[in-house]
Amino acid sequence: FNSRTYIGYIMALTKLNFGGSGQGAISRLSGAIVQTVQGKGTQQISQVNQTSTYADAVSLTITPTSASNKILLVGHINILLYASNRIDATVQLGRDSSTVLQQNTIYNLHGSGSYYPYHTTNYPFHYLDDAYNTTNELTYRIKFRQGTSSGTLYHCHANSLGNSRLIAQEIQV
Repeated sequence: FNSRTYIGYIMALTKLNFGGSGQGAISRLSGAIVQTVQGKGTQQISQVNQTSTYADAVSLTITPTSASNKILLVGHINILLYASNRIDATVQLGRDSSTVLQQNTIYNLHGSGSYYPYHTTNYPFHYLDDAYNTTNELTYRIKFRQGTSSGTLYHCHANSLGNSRLIAQEIQV
């Protein structure tokens, strides 16, 4: 018994209508995933001495099918920090060029003697965007910049020791 063949046979006999109305029509239920898009940051991005300009670690675009649906965002940024003293990095999840959805600071608080050892992290993001109100293409980004440093900064990199990722799912309302 091959379940795939059986299901394909039943669907061929049933003649399903997924997009219309009337007999045999099936509509998506609230909470159904309409589409999924993934972005992956594969190139090392350096932000040494960039304390006011953000750089994209990973981005993706999605075009919602309905302005009333929601976009679920799940991802992480891989950050590597190393300095002769304390260093931090500011990370953001944003929509298009100016909307900040989430922001946080990652600190390299470890230390031994006069150097702070390498600090690497996969900082997670989870966000449900229900305020976009458009069916135009949306671009979501995880971006970062160097924070304050009290000494010489050697590394403030994304995608150096691993890839940053971002997944967007349009959810039916």
